[in-house]
Amino acid sequence: MYASDSSFSQLENPAINRYIDFINGIPKVQSVKSKFYKYAEYLEKYILNGEVLCAGEIGQAIRYKDNLSIHPLQMKESSSSVRELAGFISYIKHIAKKGDLVFFDEPELSLHPDAIRHLLRVIVAMKKEGIKFFIITHSDYIIKEINNLIYMNNEKISLKFSELVERGFVNRLYEDQDITELNELLSLDYSTVNIYTFERSENQVSVSQSYGDNEGFMESQFNKVLVSLNNFEDALHDIKNEKKSD
Repeated sequence: MYASDSSFSQLENPAINRYIDFINGIPKVQSVKSKFYKYAEYLEKYILNGEVLCAGEIGQAIRYKDNLSIHPLQMKESSSSVRELAGFISYIKHIAKKGDLVFFDEPELSLHPDAIRHLLRVIVAMKKEGIKFFIITHSDYIIKEINNLIYMNNEKISLKFSELVERGFVNRLYEDQDITELNELLSLDYSTVNIYTFERSENQVSVSQSYGDNEGFMESQFNKVLVSLNNFEDALHDIKNEKKSD
């Protein structure tokens, strides 16, 4: 996607071109810190182990500096996880505002499962503060974490929430964050979430809405695959352990 060492090239897809314009225009607004800036720092700390930088010149929009390195890297020199998140982190730092609608296509790409959880928690916190998200995913980890955060929206769990923090299951989203606020930001009301499944047959694509309640959502397509994987594993063990016939 890069035309040179320092800039994105223009492609035919209008949506991609708007994103490229956004990336290349970030230096114009880099002096502005959005109210969501702290969430970008959280992602840099727990996922990137470094910092996304604006070089300050058009055509040199974004660089990445690892915590263990001296010199920042160009995007083409950075890992795929950095490239996937650099634009989103820059948006959080300098542009994000209440009322925005963010389309996120497969945020799980190139991310470790634990990183997916950290990313989703930031998304949920930003949602609570007024930003809407439309997410396309093939990740069972995202659905499971959504369900965990929905399950966390429970009075008994809220009373014991500090234990989850102390045991390392939940991290503060910024330094010295109040535990009560953290609980409120991450506890998810299932009625504010809509999950749809797309299933392709030979002649059409069907769309169905997943059922949710206070314990989360049941996503049938992922479950079918997991059941199939388990059945396959069982079959392999059965064959391996069969007694040889005389």
